[in-house]
Amino acid sequence: MRDKILIIEKDKKIVAALSLLLDLLQFETVSFNNWNYKIKTFSRDDIAAIFLNIDNLTIKPEDILKTLNQQQGKKDKKIPLIYLCRSIYSNAYKTYTVLPHAAELIKPFTLEDFFTVLRSNVQVGPIKGDINIMEDELESLHHFKTSFGEWLEKIEVLIEQQ
Repeated sequence: MRDKILIIEKDKKIVAALSLLLDLLQFETVSFNNWNYKIKTFSRDDIAAIFLNIDNLTIKPEDILKTLNQQQGKKDKKIPLIYLCRSIYSNAYKTYTVLPHAAELIKPFTLEDFFTVLRSNVQVGPIKGDINIMEDELESLHHFKTSFGEWLEKIEVLIEQQ
């Protein structure tokens, strides 16, 4: 059974990107877009880390900490709580960074930042999977990047013309 990483985030693109990367690293991802009492069904022993969007005011980190402390499993196991936030100047950042947490990722964050935070909080093994599929996915992402860049350039031209 693979360790679980919980992602509590409303942005589907971020969830998809994190899930893809974590799956390649042999983690099972479980995502919620808001507070969900299914979190209580997980054993502390199965959870490797939690990524939490603190800008989502319906979810309070203290509720998650309280829930985790009540769950069965090794009480001495520290589950890294990693905050996702849009700005260090946001009210959520100022409010919640005083609570116990492992790290923060300020959006948009780089792949390097993600791996730095992940490796400093969770034991990460090598990427596993079919290399051909990964190369195809990478090719697809490069194509998306190129076409998206072209769209942005066209939109900029249209805006300048007005």
